[in-house]
Amino acid sequence: MGKGEDTRQRILRQTSGLFNTKGYYSTTLSEIMQATGLKKGGLYNHFASKEDLALEVFHYNVGLMADWFRDHVARQTTWADKLRALYRVGLDVSQDAPLQGGCPILNAAIEADDSYPPLKQAAAQAMHRLRALVVSLLEGGIAAGEFRDDYDVEQAASFVLAAAEGSIFLAKLEGSLRPAEQVVAGLDHYLQSLLKH
Repeated sequence: MGKGEDTRQRILRQTSGLFNTKGYYSTTLSEIMQATGLKKGGLYNHFASKEDLALEVFHYNVGLMADWFRDHVARQTTWADKLRALYRVGLDVSQDAPLQGGCPILNAAIEADDSYPPLKQAAAQAMHRLRALVVSLLEGGIAAGEFRDDYDVEQAASFVLAAAEGSIFLAKLEGSLRPAEQVVAGLDHYLQSLLKH
């Protein structure tokens, strides 16, 4: 990795929590310069605009989350435990792990809405990949004979994902882990209904 790419990665790393906490619009150029120790020209030497940096930071943050998910899922041996590990990550995300500010997909989706199409599109694509992961876990469990095969996998994936993301939203809004714990308990119950008995 060259010096320019090193600097670019350092900027992404140093601003990831800032953008995810303050918002992709609300984060000011002066806050970015303070976080990185670079002047405006130094930043624009690596990114065409603040919007370009914000989009790159979003992708960086989603990458951090994807690694976090994969690591937690990969440690498990059964398909049920893999799925459980995925939605229980919401408890960690609610407490700013691995990234300050919570789920970058949820944050970007709420913030971008219809006002910043590139960020909204990036958030939609990231959510699509996360949903595909949930589907693959459900299908893996069915193929292994661990899960029943008489339910709609797409519908189940949507439910699990919506509940998991909702748990993060509620915990963040209320400033308490309790709502996330309640949702996770409900997901544990739902998971039991998918298992072959």
